[in-house]
Amino acid sequence: MNPHPTPETTAEPPGRQAILTAVYGAHAERLDETFASFGRTPGCTLHAFVVGRELPRRQVEGVRYHLRPPDASFGHPMREVDYRRWLFVDEVEADWVLVVDGLDVACLQPLPPFATLLRDAWVGACVEHNGGRYLPGGLYTSNFVNAGVTFWNVAASRPLREEVVARGRRFFRSLVDDQLALNEVLHCRYPDRLVLLPCHYNFRASLG
Repeated sequence: MNPHPTPETTAEPPGRQAILTAVYGAHAERLDETFASFGRTPGCTLHAFVVGRELPRRQVEGVRYHLRPPDASFGHPMREVDYRRWLFVDEVEADWVLVVDGLDVACLQPLPPFATLLRDAWVGACVEHNGGRYLPGGLYTSNFVNAGVTFWNVAASRPLREEVVARGRRFFRSLVDDQLALNEVLHCRYPDRLVLLPCHYNFRASLG
């Protein structure tokens, strides 16, 4: 993530804000490689939800760890953390939450207040590289968003997030169908609650 610096970057955030990830297994031991970089954003608490039987032995200073027992209804640990992270949003005592993938998202600059990014929306995200997609049922969108970096208005977005997770429990289409479920619910049910962020908030590394 490499947003352009803005005047709001160092401003006091309106309301409490947090940054969250969810991991399982050996992934929990490697948060120093990526997730710890989000500590550069002032006014944020960092939370790592570990789905499993024990917390990692190797913990990162400044990250608050939370242990949660596995839920077999998701069919696979990868699917489970990808879906349950959007429910963990309600557990961190914050008004605004950024949820990021555990191992492949890093923060390169301090982020502006999340309320500033979201404005009146419930969720903010960036369009995928291939943003034009047909969703099940024939609906077309040119704004298919990436699920690896999502900003949330915690209170307002609760029904949206619960609906996405409920869809994940009902349908097993692949190990990484959380992004599809998120887009289905967003574009079919809550299109006016989404704000599309510039790609600077979800750059991909392109290494030759």
